[in-house]
Amino acid sequence: MAELFAKVPSELDFPKEEREVLALWKERRVFERSLEDAGDKKPFIFYEGPPTANGLPHNGSVLTRVIKDLFPRYKTMRGYHVPRKAGWDTHGLPVEVEVEKELRMHGKAAIEEYGVEPFIKKCVESVFRYTDEWEKLTERIGFWVDLKEAYVTFHQSYVESVWWALSELSKKGLLYQGHKVVWWWAQGGTALSAGEVGQGYKEVLDPSAYVAFPLVDDPTTSLLVWTTTPWTLSSNAYAAVNVSYTYVKFALDGKHYIAAKELAEGLVKKLKKELVVEEEMTGASLVGKSYVPPFDLYESKLGRTGHPYWKVIEAPFVTLDAGTGIVHIAPAFGEDDFNAHKAILKAFPDAANVPLLCAVLPDGNFVPEFAKYAGRWVKSCDKEIVEELKSKGLLFFTEQYKHEYPFCWRADTDPLIQYARPAWYIRTTEKIQDAIANNRAVDWFPDHIKEGRFGDFLANNVYWALSRERYWGTPLNVWINDVSGKMDSPCSVKEILAKNPKAFDHFHEAKKADPSLSEHLIVHKPWIDSVTWEVPGEPGVYRRVPEVIDCWF
Repeated sequence: MAELFAKVPSELDFPKEEREVLALWKERRVFERSLEDAGDKKPFIFYEGPPTANGLPHNGSVLTRVIKDLFPRYKTMRGYHVPRKAGWDTHGLPVEVEVEKELRMHGKAAIEEYGVEPFIKKCVESVFRYTDEWEKLTERIGFWVDLKEAYVTFHQSYVESVWWALSELSKKGLLYQGHKVVWWWAQGGTALSAGEVGQGYKEVLDPSAYVAFPLVDDPTTSLLVWTTTPWTLSSNAYAAVNVSYTYVKFALDGKHYIAAKELAEGLVKKLKKELVVEEEMTGASLVGKSYVPPFDLYESKLGRTGHPYWKVIEAPFVTLDAGTGIVHIAPAFGEDDFNAHKAILKAFPDAANVPLLCAVLPDGNFVPEFAKYAGRWVKSCDKEIVEELKSKGLLFFTEQYKHEYPFCWRADTDPLIQYARPAWYIRTTEKIQDAIANNRAVDWFPDHIKEGRFGDFLANNVYWALSRERYWGTPLNVWINDVSGKMDSPCSVKEILAKNPKAFDHFHEAKKADPSLSEHLIVHKPWIDSVTWEVPGEPGVYRRVPEVIDCWF
């Protein structure tokens, strides 16, 4: 009792007290004994959300680990058996970027020039760089987790667990390929998540251009369109109006323009002129009218039939907040634009043969067909494009527009662009009602999260764009027959070997040549890309798609 009621020193050395407690736990193997004594206790399963060990821990790491530690401790004291599985997050863009910095390179082209195989080996070397620091921190803050039996996201067993999940989704028809407009880091050659995009906004000045789209049936009259991305005019597909607005035709310097009635006077004042209205019309009366696009990359090639392009369409997202009330639509470079294009194609009889107009390559440079600007970074061409529009007599007015614009948070000099990319999706919304019901059965603390941040996230859920066009990640386990187009999603190395017993011979040869090669790389790029098989009686060879998957899966 004397020890229990010992006087507390007036100046308590908290670090010393902590060290003594940690030493006591270690000496008596308190954590290890809590794992050994399962008996007939109910299990409470805990898998740690793993840190990335190629970066040092920081204050936030302490906070999250302390919070995570509360619940397994509480459940242990409540009489549960609580195995605590540690983990290491070893995949994804953070690792690639760190290796690029080490190698003093930047972007996908540089990686491919260096070689994907040596680059992947460098990634493996990088991922455990600060393991010791993480383990010391973990022990120092009293976070009980089983580091000896940690899971590792690049290990074959983990990759195959992911493959199993994707294989099951594929069997249920919940995994498919489509197009998605993403915020695209052209220099890095990958899409960024919404969270990543949100980290990189800067205030910039961009050219704001008011451009004339002459009508085919009345070349002296033009639709007046506003854009802050002149480079996207190269891929213009439609002009959109809102059918609930009134539009006017007005005369200016011998030319005639059409714009929303509420905005027309302000537009003319920009040129210090008076508005002279010639005619009023409804937005609905403009729908279907044909116009001449500002650049002819596609018009002479495609002609005027067999596609729905270069017509006025209806779009409810057209507002009177700014611009002209007529919106330039380039489906390859905007989510609203792409959705409007998809809606048009639903009613188009030959939709499958309608090409997506896109004058920009994945590296962010213009295609060779756009001769004057070929091979150049699109945003660097804005001023010249505006000048060319002026020389063609298509520029109504231009000014500088100050706004927030996203840059890559990993390379903050690289502006992002919105860009339509082929992507593999999970149809998450197919099961969204189940997820919402499950969420409502959960006790949330604080309770406003249930219908607030998390509830809102579920309510606004969209299909998950799963694939990434990178190198160091779990390869997407989709193989496509190069003749029939049939798709197969094996769940393991064993299942692949049943299809082709020699499928991994090339990897085993590589390992003989380099014994240091990790056996876990058998399921990684570039070796997995050479895995193929044939099905007896079926023409064609099954070849893997090149993508890896979002490491958050």
